[in-house]
Amino acid sequence: MTHALLLLFPLLAAPQGGPDEQYQFVIGLAEKGLHDQVVREAEDFLSSYPDHPKAVPTRYRLAAAQYSLGALDDAAANFAPLAALEGFEFRAESGLRLAQCQMAGEQFAEAATSLETVLTLEKEYLIKPATFLLAEAYFRGSEYAKAKQRYTEVAAVEEYTKDSLYGMTWCAYRLKEYDEAIRVANDFAGRYQGDPLVAELMFLAGEAHLEAERPADALTSYAKVQAGPFADAAVRGSGFASAKMGDHAAAAGHFGRIVADFPQSRFRLEAMLQQGIHLLKAERAAEALQALASTDLNDNPDALYWRAQAQQRTGDPEAAIATLEAAMQLNPSDELRGRMASARGDILFDL
Repeated sequence: MTHALLLLFPLLAAPQGGPDEQYQFVIGLAEKGLHDQVVREAEDFLSSYPDHPKAVPTRYRLAAAQYSLGALDDAAANFAPLAALEGFEFRAESGLRLAQCQMAGEQFAEAATSLETVLTLEKEYLIKPATFLLAEAYFRGSEYAKAKQRYTEVAAVEEYTKDSLYGMTWCAYRLKEYDEAIRVANDFAGRYQGDPLVAELMFLAGEAHLEAERPADALTSYAKVQAGPFADAAVRGSGFASAKMGDHAAAAGHFGRIVADFPQSRFRLEAMLQQGIHLLKAERAAEALQALASTDLNDNPDALYWRAQAQQRTGDPEAAIATLEAAMQLNPSDELRGRMASARGDILFDL
């Protein structure tokens, strides 16, 4: 055994004295970052001396060590009484850590309550991080108006500007403040060119324009989404924007691109249906029938209704009747069933 190790063991050995010596030992372990030993020694101290004057700061050291080790439930259980303890020197710090534990456990309302308390304690260096974390808690708890207010309070702080602008865009969109969402999204894009989040917010700007009945502007925003997790959603939005503008051929092209270029997209079946519908509206019945012929659509009554329309227009009324009768067996809505019955009647009349 080396001389260095021989020197280390006495430093880490549990003290033989009373509670004051044991407390100092816990402090020494904490300063060295020896979290496992802090937990062991602090729990022993609290078990042996629960009413000692040093029990409160020992509990704080214990909670901090548990937090560092990722034992967040245990840390929260120890931070909670400290965050409520009047006069405790690190009450605000305990509240902030408690909120972080609660956020990790998806207890967003509880985290927001903890952070509001932290802010009332007015500990200067914690105000900005607590405000930002409060915005995140409100956002994840779907309280978008409160989240937006808190994001705005720290948006000028460089450390939080990017995340705050991102959160503000989503909050404004969720609150149906579409022009505000577009403004902040464009601000973000101007500041952080090349950042992957720009594509997401340009998609959101497109959605906001579409909701505000500005389909041409929506197309411009969607076109800026060239890659990333929102690329297929942007192409989908472009399809609906083109449809609103009456350009059914372009709409069919966008929906067809989803089918061709994004085979794993969650919008794939919807895109097949929409492609077929808009090809029909563009007077391209044969192509519409091809788009609607996929067996993946066989259990979709809407798709079968439009397939029957395509079959009728391409000169195969018997197939159209068979398709409509199959669709009626799939429990369509009353409104769709009525359209199917009317379409079937029209075809039979023509025959």
